[in-house]
Amino acid sequence: MTTIAYSHKARQIAVDGRSTQGDHISNNAAQKWLHIGDDVWFFTGSVADREIFLKYQSGELTGKPAYEVDCSAFLVSSGECFEAGVTPSGQAWRFRLSHDHTAGSGKYYAIAAMDHGKSPDDAVIYASTRDIYTGGKVSVFDLATMQFIGDK
Repeated sequence: MTTIAYSHKARQIAVDGRSTQGDHISNNAAQKWLHIGDDVWFFTGSVADREIFLKYQSGELTGKPAYEVDCSAFLVSSGECFEAGVTPSGQAWRFRLSHDHTAGSGKYYAIAAMDHGKSPDDAVIYASTRDIYTGGKVSVFDLATMQFIGDK
């Protein structure tokens, strides 16, 4: 899966680069984001489900999916951060985040690290010490400048 960490105070998102296939690490520098227009999406879950997820989010698809969509995302739009998903019945949802938040397989480790003062990138790095599906390159995106500001 992945770990995504959003710091509301710092207005930054960090995401790891590990991609797995079952219990095999296939890539430690995977790009888990996508620019669509002026928006940036950060994904967790199944890479194969990203396309259908985005079709539900755009309204191109409606109704109950043939299978549960195993993908969720953080969306950065107009300088704001939102969490987004699709319900089992096919309802696309999103809500604006007004607090620190994490997603993905290492989310509990990352939020605990942030609760103890870690930056979002350090929180993702900490999550990688406990979650086997988190690791590799950690990229940091700054909402104020709408650009990536570094990798660890």
